[in-house]
Amino acid sequence: MIIRIDTQAKAAYVKIKDGVYHHTREILPEVFADYNSSNDIIGVELISPCTLTLRKLARKLRLPVFDKIKKPLEEICSS
Repeated sequence: MIIRIDTQAKAAYVKIKDGVYHHTREILPEVFADYNSSNDIIGVELISPCTLTLRKLARKLRLPVFDKIKKPLEEICSS
């Protein structure tokens, strides 16, 4: 998993696994999931992650990896 933080845009991208991008869906307000052609999630973009409930996102995606992004997001939320 790779996490990219853009502090100017106040956004974060979580790359869950390698894959070729096929399409994007908005899965929650300001949360966009990137899928491959097999409809597997390969990444998630979080717009305004400070306002997002991470537990809600983890439940929606059924992915426990989002517990790991709390620390990097503190950098965005504190600015």
